[in-house]
Amino acid sequence: MDLNRTPLVGPLPLPILATLVLAAPAGCGQRDEVDAVTDAAVNELEIGELWRADPRSAIVRINQIPDEVEQMVMLEKVIVANAGGGQSGDLCQGLERESPRERCTLLLKRPHLFTVPAAGVAESGRDEMLCADLEAWGSEGTTDTQNLLQRARDAERAGRPEATRICDCLTNPEFRGECYFATAEEAVLRGGDGFASGIRRCDESPAFGWMCASQLMLGISYRPPPLDAGFAEGWLALRAAMDAFSESDWPADPVFVHAERETFWARAWLAALQPGGRLPPEAQFPVPGPEVVHMRAAAAWVLVAADPGDERSMSDWSQNLREALAGERELAPAPELPARSEIPGGVRGDCERGRGGAFERVSYLGLSDSVRATSEDVEADLAICLIEALVHHRRTPIPDLEPTRLLDDPAVAWTLERARCQLGG
Repeated sequence: MDLNRTPLVGPLPLPILATLVLAAPAGCGQRDEVDAVTDAAVNELEIGELWRADPRSAIVRINQIPDEVEQMVMLEKVIVANAGGGQSGDLCQGLERESPRERCTLLLKRPHLFTVPAAGVAESGRDEMLCADLEAWGSEGTTDTQNLLQRARDAERAGRPEATRICDCLTNPEFRGECYFATAEEAVLRGGDGFASGIRRCDESPAFGWMCASQLMLGISYRPPPLDAGFAEGWLALRAAMDAFSESDWPADPVFVHAERETFWARAWLAALQPGGRLPPEAQFPVPGPEVVHMRAAAAWVLVAADPGDERSMSDWSQNLREALAGERELAPAPELPARSEIPGGVRGDCERGRGGAFERVSYLGLSDSVRATSEDVEADLAICLIEALVHHRRTPIPDLEPTRLLDDPAVAWTLERARCQLGG
């Protein structure tokens, strides 16, 4: 069965099935073909109903289909027609054969294939000669969709330029968009200029573009270059990815785009500094404003995590942080950051309630539930980063601020007041 030419729109209506049967010639071979079509459609109806009522029974029924390729085709049609049915990839473990099991897991991990209308995906610009060659060399035991997706991935992985042209051979628009998405992931895995290339590839699939770019930017943020002689050059690849992300035309809320950008730099700087090492001197590697606030926060968190100096004064902490940021002090490796703040949500809420302030707040270390205040005064901003790090590492009491003029900065005063509340002081 050629899935590439079978619109994934659910089972055939019964009146159409009846028309197919009644209109068929009486020849024995032709009657067998009609019976096969009817059986397949009835199976699809039966399995579709089972999927909606009892998905695990549907898996048992699919296991009874003798042909492995037909199992995969049935999975694609039933899962997509039912928008996944709210199921997770765990359900797929009930499939006995490896290829259908992998296909089922992939489909349930890619919910965008169910929710985006076909009209939202860019029209195909097929290279008919290439498509004919690919069709002729299809892999035995795979659907056309699987074959083309894998060939596109392989081409992108090898850095060959025909990856998107292979995607254009997919006539089903949802899976064509998925193909662009998949090759974008492969581009990012190559690293370097593949970061920006992958983000731009998301533009090829407008309906999936924002989802594609958000997912890839998350992955890129956890892959900064190591702190060695090539760090500055490697970091430029992350900036190129951010430029590609910022220049795209996706209809996303500008506030949300800004939040994504802040979270990206927060995660990236923490991922870069967490293993430890020495930063390139700022004079050789200038860090622009949108990034520097996150570099400071990450450096302070790593510095405090690895330093047992509970009796240090705030001026000592500040001096050590300035040296680390200038590349004059090596940072020791820090433990892995938890996914969420270790300060209970209720405590954070109580300590922030009624404490406003006219200053900017940014994502703190990329944590899903934490922000910090920022200050345009560098010394004040370093103090804020140290206070936040001391709070998150539960270092008490927080040393007195030096110089005391820092308390005149509203962002510092707000941070210190919130910190003491969070620590119960």
